[in-house]
Amino acid sequence: MVPEAELKETEAGLVPVSVGWFVMNARDAGWFHRPGRDSLPLTGCDEFEAETYFPMLGMSIQALSPGEPKARGPWGYYTVDEVARRYDACPDVETQDTGVAYARVPPSQPTRYRDGSLPL
Repeated sequence: MVPEAELKETEAGLVPVSVGWFVMNARDAGWFHRPGRDSLPLTGCDEFEAETYFPMLGMSIQALSPGEPKARGPWGYYTVDEVARRYDACPDVETQDTGVAYARVPPSQPTRYRDGSLPL
């Protein structure tokens, strides 16, 4: 039987701190923000959490501001495209390195849910 996970209140919201199941409203969870995007990682915010608490999953809620690209390239290969470049949706050089592809993107910061990020 899978135990219930322990949840901890942080400045950014509720986060699991043990293995197990839990139910919470997305608005109460620990979110991340960077310009143009709010995200809620449903499988942990780093490799340790993902592998410890959610080893079989890989998903998140992404709330993008109008006109923001979802990503800079599909499936691990980041290519340069002139149309994508106009929308800041591609890296400066073709690469398979995520660090290079997202070098101009500021890192996400922990935050509480921001009103209006999710539809009613």
